[in-house]
Amino acid sequence: MIAVLLVVGPLPVWSTAGDYAEPVVINGTTHNDPRTADRIQAINSARSSLITLVVGTATGLGLIGSLVATIRNLRLTRQSVDLAQRSLELTANRDSEAQALALQGHVTDRYSKAVEQIGNGNSLHVRLGGIYALERVAADSDRDLPTIVEVLSAFIRETKPATNGEAIGVTMWRRRGSRPVRSFASTVRHSRPAA
Repeated sequence: MIAVLLVVGPLPVWSTAGDYAEPVVINGTTHNDPRTADRIQAINSARSSLITLVVGTATGLGLIGSLVATIRNLRLTRQSVDLAQRSLELTANRDSEAQALALQGHVTDRYSKAVEQIGNGNSLHVRLGGIYALERVAADSDRDLPTIVEVLSAFIRETKPATNGEAIGVTMWRRRGSRPVRSFASTVRHSRPAA
């Protein structure tokens, strides 16, 4: 603002307007010469152009500054969005891992209870319930299927009266759509120790 006031100069010269044939007072001196009036008009025109240039330059610099600030804010916003997405992905991964762990714990509990039921020598109904529970666990957990077949094979070996060399098959079936598919099979062989 001070620069603009220095450029503009004294107010009486700036405010001179109208017919320049009238006497003009500049810094206490009266001027009647028409060339002085033209000179004053040229000075005022130059000052007006200079003020327009200064105001235009300040406006342009302001626009450039706001553009730079906008670009910086846009970059910061993009970084914040990227961080939020990474945080969301990490949270989703943690949640899926926790869910898988909880599911595996649930399967382990069901497996343990089913094995306890099979081992119950007092009730046939409890044993059958354990066998069906193991079947459900096998249907829900591919990872535990071989272990379940081995448990059932051991159950058959221990509970069925064996004849020497007799084989009993244990097969686990699953449904894929409308048709059953064999998932795992095992053969249980009984053998009597040599007498």
